[in-house]
Amino acid sequence: TYVSFWGNVLVTINPFGAMLYMLALFSLILIHELLHGISFVLFSKNKWSTMKFGVSVKSGVAYCISLVPIKIPRARLSLMMPIYVVCLPVYVYALVTGNFALATLGVLLASGSVGDFYYMCKLRAISKSLYMYEELPTKTGYEIGFYVFEKVEGV
Repeated sequence: TYVSFWGNVLVTINPFGAMLYMLALFSLILIHELLHGISFVLFSKNKWSTMKFGVSVKSGVAYCISLVPIKIPRARLSLMMPIYVVCLPVYVYALVTGNFALATLGVLLASGSVGDFYYMCKLRAISKSLYMYEELPTKTGYEIGFYVFEKVEGV
């Protein structure tokens, strides 16, 4: 057992606890990405087969993108769903119970959502009548991005 002091917090780390923490972190990352997909499917009425899940090895991030265009408000909802369902509840529960390990887990999950926050900020300035199409990571180094466009019927 390794014990260190940080402020008024006593942190005890043991191999089983560390493994459990990492398992929780990876499980919640998977749930985070699944929530993006579930949001796309439920709120955009897309089929599950239109979702693409993966990991960008270059940037070390997991992702879920829709392979079909999504209206901006639905894209915003999908971006924030993991924050509402996972990050905030974990952090609030940790604060209420005084659980330092859960608090750090909540902070790590929220910091891992920085891309979601970034896209949300970009999409807030875009008209709700437009559509968003996401781009897959490519071998040329381009990471996940999106295009915004107006959908023209009958073309």
